[in-house]
Amino acid sequence: MFWKRSVWEYKWRKLAHVLAAQIAYVRMFTNIRVQKWQQPNSTLVGILLAEHLGDIVAAEPIIDALTKKFPNAKIAWVIKPAFRALMENHPQIEWLIDEPNVLFSMYLTKKHPFDVFYNLHMNDLRSDAFFPGQFLKNPKASALGLTKANYLHQFNLLEVVSQLADLGKLSGYPHIYLEKGTKNTHLTNPYWVIHRKSNAQMRDWQDALWCKLLDQIIAENDVDVIEIGVIEPLQYQSPKFRSLVGKTSLNETLQIVRDAEYFIGVESGPAHIANAFRIPALILCGRFVNFDRYNVYSGAYQHDGIAQIVFNTKGTASELTFEDVYAQLPQKNLA
Repeated sequence: MFWKRSVWEYKWRKLAHVLAAQIAYVRMFTNIRVQKWQQPNSTLVGILLAEHLGDIVAAEPIIDALTKKFPNAKIAWVIKPAFRALMENHPQIEWLIDEPNVLFSMYLTKKHPFDVFYNLHMNDLRSDAFFPGQFLKNPKASALGLTKANYLHQFNLLEVVSQLADLGKLSGYPHIYLEKGTKNTHLTNPYWVIHRKSNAQMRDWQDALWCKLLDQIIAENDVDVIEIGVIEPLQYQSPKFRSLVGKTSLNETLQIVRDAEYFIGVESGPAHIANAFRIPALILCGRFVNFDRYNVYSGAYQHDGIAQIVFNTKGTASELTFEDVYAQLPQKNLA
C-alpha cells in the first residue's frame, strides 16, 4: 500500500513539475512577443546561461559586445533565481527571466520568441530532475567541436561562451553591478576573504592546511579573515577569524568580496566574483576531470598580474602542499 502511495506521489510531483515548466514557458514566450510588438525597431536578444555562478560572471562581457553588434538591442538573460543578484542591477539587461527548472530551458531551446537567441551551456551537462536521461542540447557547441571533455583545453570561460554567442574569441573584463549606495554592514575592519568549498571535492584543499595557513596569515599580517561559502564552515578558532558560511545572501556575499583587501580560494564561483571586483588574489587549482592544465579567467586575473594561481599539474588542488600555497602569499600587510 505504501509503495502504491509513493508511486502516485511521485507522479503528482512530476506532473506539477512539468506544468510549472510549461506555464513559465508560455508566460515568458507571450511576454517577449508582446515586447516585440511594442518595440518593433528593437532587436530582442535572448541569452540562456542559468548556472553556474562562475560561468555567469565570466560571461558578462558578452553583454556589451552584443549591444554593440545589434542596433537597439534589448537583452533578456535566463537565470536560476539563486543567481539573480549577479545580473539584476546590470544597466544593459532589459529582463531577467527565472529558470524554474531545466525542462523550461529545453522548451526554450526548441522554440524561442527572440529575434536572436544564444544557448551558452555545453552539451550533456544539464538534465532535468524528472527526466535524467535527457540533456539540454546545444547544436552550436557541436558545430564548433566544443564538448564537456575539451572546452577548457584551449579557451577560458569567456572565450567559450563568446564563441557560442557568435562573437569569436572575446577578450574582456567581467563586471558585477551592485545597487548604488550598497554598503557592507557585516564588517568594518580591513579584512581578507577565504573560500574553500567548491561544488567538486577534487578542487578543495585540505582543512588542516587551511588552518595552518590561517595561523600564518594572522600572525604575519595582523589582519581579520572572513570565510564565505554555502556549506561546511571551517573549524578554526581565532579572534581574527569569522566564518559567514551559510549566513549571507548572494548579494551580501558580493559586497563582502567587493570590499576585501585580498582573496584566497579554490577555483570556484567566488574567485570569479573577486576577479570581477579586481581583488588581489591567490587561487588554488589543479587537475580537474580530464583537464590537466587550464585557465578559466579573463580580465584582471588574466592580464593585470594581481592574481597568483597555484596550479598543481601533477594532481588535484586537494594535493597541493602547504609550501606550494604559502610561498605565493604576500609577505606583508596589503593595507
